[in-house]
Amino acid sequence: FCVMDFPYPEERLTLAPGETLVLITDGVSEAQDEHGTLFGIEGALDWLRQTDQSDPATLVAGLMRAVRAFEEPAEPADDLTVMAIRYIGAAV
Repeated sequence: FCVMDFPYPEERLTLAPGETLVLITDGVSEAQDEHGTLFGIEGALDWLRQTDQSDPATLVAGLMRAVRAFEEPAEPADDLTVMAIRYIGAAV
């Protein structure tokens, strides 16, 4: 879903070789446990800090599992979208 006339912010950043950019939707940050506690951005950051980030596919799958485990035993309230991009450096 995209609102065409919404002023989306634009950001630029430079990744160093080996750095990973992780993008999440509100399904991650707004996931709740059975007590209504949010997983939140801090929950995602805490999980990422403790995780090997060398393989983006493993990182994405792991974060999605962590969010779903956090929500248990409740049913998921939203979809999850997680994308990870790892910059390996310029081609030689």
